[in-house]
Amino acid sequence: MIYIGLPQWSHPKWVRLGITSLEEYARHFNCVEGNTTLYALPKPEVVLRWREQTTDDFRFCFKFPATISHQAALRHCDDLVTEFLTRMSPLAPRIGQYWLQLPATFGPRELPALWHFLDSLPGEFNYGGGSPPSTSFSPKGKRNKLLIAVYISAALIG
Repeated sequence: MIYIGLPQWSHPKWVRLGITSLEEYARHFNCVEGNTTLYALPKPEVVLRWREQTTDDFRFCFKFPATISHQAALRHCDDLVTEFLTRMSPLAPRIGQYWLQLPATFGPRELPALWHFLDSLPGEFNYGGGSPPSTSFSPKGKRNKLLIAVYISAALIG
């Protein structure tokens, strides 16, 4: 199956099209990026509502919380990862992948932490990753081919 979706399921301009909820969005697309999880862990009842508003063939691509990727810098965060995955568990069959957005400060010195983090993740999910256009890999802020190679070699791209 091919999954097509957008980085969000609502937008003020979509109201005139009748798309005001995840349920309405899911009538047009079969996947979505869950950007909200980068900023806050959703309440359990919200996760259940997301499940109720989508069908079994719908897929979510949620971002790991910034508490893991940015504040903890992927270090000593097993409890945070467990809390996140447990919170999202009602949607486990609908997870297309979990997305790791690295901070702009991520650079070569952080690679050992990345490898350790990746090795600790459960094998039943797909994972993806990326960083903002400006990273420590390049003095001019351009995406560096090394970072892309890192992700491919780590089999992050599901």
